[in-house]
Order: sequence, then C-alpha cells, then structure tokens
Amino acid sequence: WTDPAICDNFITGITRHLGELVVSTFNGGACRFDGEQWHPIDLPSTMANDVLSDGEDLWIATAEGLVQVDKAVFTQVGEDKPKDFPATNHDGINALALGPDGLWLADVLGPVHVDPWRRYRWHVSGRSYQAIAACSTGEVWVGSEDDGLAVRGVSIGSRNGRSDWYQVGRLDGLPEDWVMAVACAGKGAAYVGTYRHGVGLVDERGWTPVLE
Repeated sequence: WTDPAICDNFITGITRHLGELVVSTFNGGACRFDGEQWHPIDLPSTMANDVLSDGEDLWIATAEGLVQVDKAVFTQVGEDKPKDFPATNHDGINALALGPDGLWLADVLGPVHVDPWRRYRWHVSGRSYQAIAACSTGEVWVGSEDDGLAVRGVSIGSRNGRSDWYQVGRLDGLPEDWVMAVACAGKGAAYVGTYRHGVGLVDERGWTPVLE
C-alpha cells in the first residue's frame, strides 16, 4: 500500500537510495519517498534506528536485527551459530556507517564489520553503543552510553588489552562517557556529540569544545 504521509515524524536516519529518499523512524518503521508518495518498507520491528545506502543495497538498523532490504535479515549470534556466521553481537542495531573497507554497524554490545563479518564485542569495554563513524583514513570511532569512545586505527586513550581498539573516556579528557554522535574530522580526529556537554573535537590532544 502507499500513503502520502510519512511513516512517522520522529526521524532517526535519512539516506538516498536509487534516486529515492529513505528515512528510518523511532516507532514507525522506515519508508521511501518516490517524489509523490511515501511507501513503507517491511521490517521485523517498527523501531528503525538508522538507514544507509551503499549505492547498491539499502541497509536498515532495527531493534530486531540488521535488514538488507529485499535480500535478508541478519540476527544476533546464538550458541548454535559458529563465529563466522553472518550475524551481529545483538539484535538491537543502533547505527550504520560506510567506510573504505565496507559497512560497519554499532549494536548494543559493540561494533561489527559486515562482509567479511567480524564482531568486536570483546574488543571494547563499553556497552550500549549508539553511534559509529568509519573514516576514509581507515579509522573507526564508536560511541557508547557508558564508556565514551572505542577507537580503531589511531593510538589515543587507553588500549583495551591486547586488541587493536582503544578506549577514550573521562580519564582521557571527555567531559562525560555518554556519546550520542560521532563524525570523522581528518586523520586521528573526530567530532563527538555528548549527552550533556555539546560537541567537541577529539584527537591526540584530548577534548576541544566546539563553541558557538
């Protein structure tokens, strides 16, 4: 069916895919706009947290898994699934990013690289990851609700054990550990949006607030 009205007014993500505008919404699923009408997209959950087009495929992050539209739905890893099974750490997918090495996502338990699949749940120390940026420089920045940033490809903050991920939190200069958004800002740097302390630039010097 079609409807001239958008699927919901609480927008969580937006992209263009094959000439159409596509949005994800907080509790109305996702829909695409053909220039005249909105068309709903069939999803396993009405909570769609992000949407991204890689030029060929449309991906949607939902509370019940990652959806590759018109192809497949990938769900979380279970005890009966091998480590190389195409899957995520958790069904709750919160954010998507496209980098030079392909698609990345942030789910509740950590970052995941898609195709080839690799899950990084035990490489990072935070939980409830909400934001991700995959940079042209090869760096990956992921924001959590409780432990700041997990960073791959740049040596800042504290290394998480023997993994190649570093953790950047309040002890490293962040004003708080709740990160809501992140964007690439050149080699070794990212813009970080926090829950209570606005936006800042994070690099080897620490946190520099972005003022009005």
